Amino acid sequence: MRSDATRNREAILRATEELLAAHGAEHISLDRVAAAAGVGKGTLFRRFGSRTGLFQELLAERAAALALAIESPGSALGPGAPPEDRLLAFLDELAELAERNLALFAAHERACAEDKYRDPTYLRWHRHVTALIVEAAAGGERQREAAHARPDGPGGGPDGAGDGPDGDGQGDAPDSAGDGLDGAGPDGDRLDAEFAAHALLGSFDADLARHVMADGGVARLKSSVRGLAAALLA
Repeated sequence: MRSDATRNREAILRATEELLAAHGAEHISLDRVAAAAGVGKGTLFRRFGSRTGLFQELLAERAAALALAIESPGSALGPGAPPEDRLLAFLDELAELAERNLALFAAHERACAEDKYRDPTYLRWHRHVTALIVEAAAGGERQREAAHARPDGPGGGPDGAGDGPDGDGQGDAPDSAGDGLDGAGPDGDRLDAEFAAHALLGSFDADLARHVMADGGVARLKSSVRGLAAALLA
């Protein structure tokens, strides 16, 4: 029984892939998938529940290698690498995944609609990117504090300018204004790491990714998303 269920699952997912490749996201119905897979529509419903569930599971399968890589030490994606490097490597891999699976990304977005923010794969990506942004922000703040504390750092120097009783008082000003993810901006605002993660992941919206890659391919998508990430991490 289990082997039959496994075979049916594989047949359904492969049929979905083939239909997406041949017809795009707009022309995929459960009836067509069931017929292409050689299974009854009831079998498809019992296994995936809905069109949304079908696309969610196919996306999870396509993203499985990436999910494993971010948990495996020894690569730019895995634990132990600097958070900035891990973030950029992850975004590069997402660009590659999007380039190979634009039709699936589009189908998934349309099927899920607003529920895409509760999709299990999206939630894993979002938690991962948020954590890396927070970690990178903390590291950047520590570097700024260390630079500020050096004798030749802001407010330092042999004459104590800005810090001592004879200084001009400028050395006591906060150094975080607008200079990092965890720093206050001109109005005292701080960047929301969760929102920043949504913004980065939003770069892989299927229509946007298709538009960007139409002139420059996946290399342009990677470069564009890296630029956005670098601006956030600056």
